[in-house]
Amino acid sequence: MLAIVLALGTSLAYGVANFLAPVLMRRHAFAAVLLTGQLAALVGSVLLLAFSGESAPDAGAVGLAVLAGVGNAAGLGFFYEAVRFGPLSVATPVGATAAALPVMVGVLGGDTLRALQVVGIVLAIGGAVLAARRESTEEDHADWDLPRCVLFAAFSALGLGVLLTALPGAAADGELFWALTIQRTTIILCFVALILLRGQRFAHPPELPRPTALGRLALLAPGLLLLGGTLMYILASERGQLSVVAVCGSLFPLVTVGLAIVVLRERVARVQAIGVVAAVLGVVLIAL
Repeated sequence: MLAIVLALGTSLAYGVANFLAPVLMRRHAFAAVLLTGQLAALVGSVLLLAFSGESAPDAGAVGLAVLAGVGNAAGLGFFYEAVRFGPLSVATPVGATAAALPVMVGVLGGDTLRALQVVGIVLAIGGAVLAARRESTEEDHADWDLPRCVLFAAFSALGLGVLLTALPGAAADGELFWALTIQRTTIILCFVALILLRGQRFAHPPELPRPTALGRLALLAPGLLLLGGTLMYILASERGQLSVVAVCGSLFPLVTVGLAIVVLRERVARVQAIGVVAAVLGVVLIAL
């Protein structure tokens, strides 16, 4: 049960981070939002590593941590590409299927699932997909390239699936904070390369109001939430089966949608409500 609680904590942290980042991008440069949070997460992981006294990991663990970082960066990068070619109502549900890869890897690796857990996994993943589905008239926009949007969203789901699969293996021998630090370093290197290739600016956009000191401090929040969520996910994977933990840790679209409804007063569609109910029921069945 503790593994499920920790994995749900991951979904909560990731969901809040994914809600805050787009809000912050309304007042700050894209590169500033992207890198400030990631740098905060890296500093946090380095401090945890310094106080942990962990021994250096072997080459295999380093490789898995790098793979997890690349998967994380690719998942976010491809998602940003997906929403360039299609609406969020198409890209987000496809990206919510990220747990499918670790579930398959876990089952092939020997995870034993009861019938109720299998039903719960299907309901949880399907519910997350439905909850992330937003009604939008933008889908009829003549400029949308929906096949390309779906393709990039599928790559995003694959990248996040790689993260959910590789990260527990990187910390399997007790190198928890080494795995976090290597993963965060890899993400930053990938994002810096992406920003430089795309020519994104780090300076504050002149058309936006100047942020306050508190506003600048808020840029740290998404990264620190992602760090906390990732730490909980690793701890959960040490205490439970990958196929179960990955599903409970990938329900963050429910949190993001819930915050959009409560904070931004977005209207909840019937299909989203059905998705939330299905996902909650799925988690209950998994935990039984």
